[in-house]
Amino acid sequence: MRYLFENLDDVRALVHESRRTYVLLDCDGTLTPIMTEPRKVALGKSMSRVLTSLSSKPSCILAIVSGRCLADLRRLVNIKGIYYVGNHGLEIRGPGIMYTNETARNSRRSIAEISRMLRYLESVGAVIEDKKLTLTVHFRQASPRVVPAIESAVQRTLHSYSQLRMTRGKKVLEIRPRTEWNKGLAAQWLVNQLGKGLPIYAGDDRTDEDAFSRLRKGITILMSRRRKPTFAKYRLNDYRDLGRFLRYLSLCLN
Repeated sequence: MRYLFENLDDVRALVHESRRTYVLLDCDGTLTPIMTEPRKVALGKSMSRVLTSLSSKPSCILAIVSGRCLADLRRLVNIKGIYYVGNHGLEIRGPGIMYTNETARNSRRSIAEISRMLRYLESVGAVIEDKKLTLTVHFRQASPRVVPAIESAVQRTLHSYSQLRMTRGKKVLEIRPRTEWNKGLAAQWLVNQLGKGLPIYAGDDRTDEDAFSRLRKGITILMSRRRKPTFAKYRLNDYRDLGRFLRYLSLCLN
């Protein structure tokens, strides 16, 4: 994994060789800093400007790929004419695209039930985020000593819901439908739907590793200040670094 700014010549060459470039970006921890309260996250003006610039490029297809639900993602980014990939790819909207995973659609009632059952965990610092197709239990604000109890409670509750599974992210537990679908498959599906091109994918979490793995022929970027095991080819330090790179990329694109 190499620092991207030390390899910009490679990036520029690949972009110039491609008629179309897909810019696929995770949201929290990538476009924005991680916040203790997800509801308070806001997209910075500088990042909004560069995303808007990219979206206006004829050779660029911009997509935001996030664990957030679609409505929340649209509200946060608020750029028209781009693609929004919400709930880890279970719902995708954009020009000519309207996709909702069928297994996830059929799990809505179960997700709502579990959301009500786990609401009591908020008394120990957890935040329960019902995203309709999935559910996230945030424990960033909880004391480390109660985190094992939070995880045990989630696992016990899921025991009666065989159609759902739990995965882990950065200070979160994700409850999702048991379906072979993730950010990587969703990103690949979108590229296949819209036509060949160079994918550039940036993300910071375990869930983004699926995309790094699927898009090996593209430019994959882990947001991390240190080297660590990953399928990504490059790294950037943080959202400020990413903003600098996206401004450079915008100048490279037609």
